Amino acid sequence: MNIIQQTAVKNPNYQAGQRITPKGIMIHSIGVPQPDPKVIADNFNQGSADSCVHAVIGTGEEVYQLLPWDYRAWHCGSGPNGSGNGTYISFEMTEPSTIRYTSGAEWTDLDPEATRSFVLQTYARAVELAAYLCRLYGLDPQEEGVLISHAEGHRMGIASNHADVEHIWDREGLSMAQFRKDVAKAIETEEDGENGGESGAVKYIVQAGAFEREENARRLVEQLKAAGFPSYIKEV
Repeated sequence: MNIIQQTAVKNPNYQAGQRITPKGIMIHSIGVPQPDPKVIADNFNQGSADSCVHAVIGTGEEVYQLLPWDYRAWHCGSGPNGSGNGTYISFEMTEPSTIRYTSGAEWTDLDPEATRSFVLQTYARAVELAAYLCRLYGLDPQEEGVLISHAEGHRMGIASNHADVEHIWDREGLSMAQFRKDVAKAIETEEDGENGGESGAVKYIVQAGAFEREENARRLVEQLKAAGFPSYIKEV
């Protein structure tokens, strides 16, 4: 995973500069047949934009980060129980050029084999990013309400009435339940690797900082991981 800092400085959402304490992750699918995440990232960086997410991903290793992870993003609207904007990190997944929307969330598939390949690749990238964010903020992906889709956010009463990501995933036999399991497995695998698995090999650990405030510790971990250094927080 290669996190590319492409801050949406022109977007009024970024300029508002509101902060949150992330309690979960809400995932989105863009709703247009555009496979290039950079195109979507560039579109968010407009002064006329009225929404923004923290990041955009596609089939490749690139993650275009548009907002700091602890910024309040305008990504899901609201519902009778408030807005997920105040508690959730968000990211968008691109969609293949091989689909055509017909009405609302309904779409037709022009090339089922290519579509499935694209969706499975974006799914894998989403697992990787969600696992990274869960580790960064100490979130349990299988805890209720932590890792959700926009559609699930709507059912919880904290988001507008959108069908993503299930409107894409359902057709390919994917589900949020399985996604949460896969993210948990990815976290476990990464932690096993850092701890040396069962090999019993000696590991050297370097402390990079000590902080009174957790948010400062998490910010440093985010910077270290973005630079390619496996990092974690231990409370003492």
